[in-house]
Amino acid sequence: MIKVTHIIHDFNFGGISSVLYNLVSLQIENALIEPQILVLKDNGDLKSDFNSLGIKIISLNMKHTYFFKYKNIKEILESFKTSDLIHFHNFHPYLCFL
Repeated sequence: MIKVTHIIHDFNFGGISSVLYNLVSLQIENALIEPQILVLKDNGDLKSDFNSLGIKIISLNMKHTYFFKYKNIKEILESFKTSDLIHFHNFHPYLCFL
């Protein structure tokens, strides 16, 4: 099984969130892929849609996405360690240094 961690800023309605929702929906159907989502801000119009997928969602609940607390860094690194593939759906410059 391939464990894929998708990283997204939030669940606001838009192109990135819609693409991610469709992609994860297809990955759930494939028994070889286990998707999970790491979201920086746990808010947005599509939050309930993502929750209904029944996959693991790691929420950092960040108020300011350019200031990482130790707890956030620990959660990010833990999800990276347990993933076979990490897919960034938008660019966050500080995550690149981890």
